[in-house]
Amino acid sequence: MTSRPVRALAMLAAAAVVLWPARPLARQSRDTGLGSRGPATLGGTVVADDSDLPVGRAFVTVKGLVPAFAEVTSTDTQGRFSFAGLPNGDVTLMAAKATYLTTFYGAHDPFHGPAVPFTLDGGSPANVTLRLIRGAVIVGIVTGPTGRPQPGVEVSARQSRLSEGMRHLVGGPLGEGGMTDDRGRYRIWGLPPGEYVVEATPADVQTSVRSTRDADVQWATALASGVSAPVPPGVDRDVRFAPVYYPGTTDAAQLAPVKVAAGEEHDGVDLALEALQTADLRGRVVGLDGQPAAHQAVALDGTLEQLTTISDDAGRFEFRGVAPGAVTISARGLGRGLGTASPPTNDDLWGSADLTVSGEDQTGLTLSLRPGMTVAGRVAFAGTAPSPDPSHVLIALTVDSDRPRSAKPTQVTAATDGSFAFTDLAPGRYEVHPALIASAASTSAVHWMAKSVLWQGQELLDGVLEVAPSQDISGISIVFTDRQTDLRGTFVDSAGRPIAGFDVVAFAAEKRYWMPRSRRIQRVLLGRDGHFEFGNLPAGEYLLAAVTHVDPGDLADPDWLDAVAPLAIRVTLADGEHKVQDIRLGK
Repeated sequence: MTSRPVRALAMLAAAAVVLWPARPLARQSRDTGLGSRGPATLGGTVVADDSDLPVGRAFVTVKGLVPAFAEVTSTDTQGRFSFAGLPNGDVTLMAAKATYLTTFYGAHDPFHGPAVPFTLDGGSPANVTLRLIRGAVIVGIVTGPTGRPQPGVEVSARQSRLSEGMRHLVGGPLGEGGMTDDRGRYRIWGLPPGEYVVEATPADVQTSVRSTRDADVQWATALASGVSAPVPPGVDRDVRFAPVYYPGTTDAAQLAPVKVAAGEEHDGVDLALEALQTADLRGRVVGLDGQPAAHQAVALDGTLEQLTTISDDAGRFEFRGVAPGAVTISARGLGRGLGTASPPTNDDLWGSADLTVSGEDQTGLTLSLRPGMTVAGRVAFAGTAPSPDPSHVLIALTVDSDRPRSAKPTQVTAATDGSFAFTDLAPGRYEVHPALIASAASTSAVHWMAKSVLWQGQELLDGVLEVAPSQDISGISIVFTDRQTDLRGTFVDSAGRPIAGFDVVAFAAEKRYWMPRSRRIQRVLLGRDGHFEFGNLPAGEYLLAAVTHVDPGDLADPDWLDAVAPLAIRVTLADGEHKVQDIRLGK
């Protein structure tokens, strides 16, 4: 699967050149000569991008930046709109209508935005043209296991995006018609062009039912006829319907995305529901002494569901109607926080087990609790100002992945000698976040920030700490510095006027730093004065670019960053440098 195309604006210092996309998504431009003085009037026309025909009854919204205001009107049958008596100043403009994509005026990626501000300063009326792009449509039929159409099934089209280092399906049902009708037919409309994962979710997806077999019918018929009743048939397994992904799989890893272009109607995206045989899972949680561990939080994480329960007084737990697939069952105490008891109690222990569910009940499962691991190290300060008390440093561990759920976030403060230790940790992937406690930072004239968190040569500020079962970790070195490194500047056009409304991104030139929540990837939105500023960037080489829009998942998507890189300029930051990079666009 590929990420959506990047619409970026390259930035070059001094005599810069604007690099436009080779294939713009719409013929969208900024109009000039929008007035001079006096109360402002803004008018124009909304047309369909594919035909140039006027679009009537479209909603047009004008928003002011300074002063802030918003007004909405609709177009007439000729696609015309008008606003009168608007305040002078910078404004943005957008248009929307059902079946079309919301269009942001001036944006190079018009249906993602943001709209590019322009100035109203009275004088002759401003006259603009807004082009609406028709949304794509996905159509299909949902059938059941016997091939009959299935009404009342929810169908969604969701985009695939890279987030947290993995591909995720984002968003819910898009457009209208997300439910199948009496013919099992669905229609999802108003989609931006791109790749979509189509999923059918039965209303009773979480409900298991007992299936009826021929043997059940024969036994009941004989009994009702007064015939000597045979032995009742054996108990059948429960079944449940599972979400199905196009082209017809319950395994998200096997799905095939549906690609649509602007205005395209993609028919024949059919799905067949599948009844899966479920199973019950029963077992108990035991402590270090082999005795039942009561009141433990037990979690089940599977492909289709996440379930939780509490072990009873005898340590027993049960999950009913679990769909086939790989699952992880984990346990953790409900009591006090971590690392507060010695020797450890059940509240400080953890347990986890991986299972494969195949439709057969599994009983007699044992989830054995075991001691957690220790992570230890030392805090130091490297700067020009006097060092603060190390006991004012708070180190937090957050969980990079929620499987198994026995891993939980926690935090400790360093001792006066700079040492720190986490105890009773469950295995997992942890992120390390050191910081000076707020009360101490607020009373200090010096701003200290974490410069590095090293363990065995690995920079944990740019990665995660892997804690494996029975693995104690020591020797982590956390270093704070008072030498700030930042990058700032102003983004202006060829006439020296500030450019607003764009997102500016700064990201490491080295691809090994392109990871989720990287401190070497930052984004800011240009203000009205065209000013941007990035703070607390580590020293190194960066790529700097202005783009029309950044989604949250873009900064964690290496494909998106790779597409922006050729349109960016390189900037090198030395340790403690306060660099000013003013940028001017030329025509």
